[in-house]
Amino acid sequence: MEAAPAALPERVVAADDLWRAGCGEGCTSDSEGRAGEMTGRDARDAPRSDPRPSPRVRRRPGRARARRLGHHHRRPPRANRPRRRPRQSTDTNSAEVGRQPPVGGCRDGAPLRRCRTALVTSLIERREMEALLFDPVTINDLRRALDSAARDHWLLDHPYYRSWVAGELTVDDLADYAAQYRHFEAVLPATLAATAAQLPPGAARRLVEENLADEQTRPRPHLELLEGFASSVGADTDRGASPATAELVATYRRAEHAGPVAALSVVGAYEVQAAEIASTKAATLRSHYQLPKSGTEFWDVHAQLEDSHADWTAGALEEVSAAPEDVYRFGAASAEAWWMFLDEREAVRGLGTGHLRPMS
Repeated sequence: MEAAPAALPERVVAADDLWRAGCGEGCTSDSEGRAGEMTGRDARDAPRSDPRPSPRVRRRPGRARARRLGHHHRRPPRANRPRRRPRQSTDTNSAEVGRQPPVGGCRDGAPLRRCRTALVTSLIERREMEALLFDPVTINDLRRALDSAARDHWLLDHPYYRSWVAGELTVDDLADYAAQYRHFEAVLPATLAATAAQLPPGAARRLVEENLADEQTRPRPHLELLEGFASSVGADTDRGASPATAELVATYRRAEHAGPVAALSVVGAYEVQAAEIASTKAATLRSHYQLPKSGTEFWDVHAQLEDSHADWTAGALEEVSAAPEDVYRFGAASAEAWWMFLDEREAVRGLGTGHLRPMS
């Protein structure tokens, strides 16, 4: 009968169990000449009288130690690893809280700093767009609207005024012009007075009344100044209005009833070019026709005043919150009526009759 194998020393364990104990060479017994090694449990159960210090037990050795001991620490396959749940943002300003839709370029999962930057950019762009669409209308916008309406029918480009500047008109032609222009000059103060009466007390009304005061008193009533020009060229001031003149006067009258915006726009479309027209006329009357001061005073005065009158009219339009498109529309009607007035003067000049049959 075979003898039973000798039992292993009580304090010696298999080498493949050392990685669990984690005590390593610190478990070697000096008295036994490193004959065996203690397990972690044996080390803990050793009597206090044992001179060996109690080893520090590591429950899970590092990877390098595990490889050295023959056990390779391997991570589970990727498919079997538990998926990490994304961190939930606790910032109430984040665009991701509450599953809100993207704002200003922010998308789910975007860094908060990037999201805020995109949001600020979006707000800036929105404010710029609102500034383009909803900025208040300025006096410069209204003045440009009047200029644009007049440029479509710039009166100094008309063949009749070109002939005037060149000194090609006869005295009869000037007399016909003075007789018909007088009808317009007579209705202008009435248009300004009616417009001022429709405006409430304030800046707009004051500007229109200042314009009216110039027409009536600076330096004298302008209709009286025009009489000096008419008498210098021998005009018949009792002649009735021709068809185009009657239409021009009716344009101003209709504007009175349409409201302050219409009336001011009709008046302003002529005023923005009247100073240049008056200055050119006065210079030509002196150089080509040798008219006296009384014959040119009407045009000299308007050459000095009309720029201010145009600014006053634009200021009054700003005070009544006029829209540039309305100013252009009414101003274009005024410029067209003036162009037709000159068309008729050119036609009369071509006929050589000196006048057309007045409107009945």
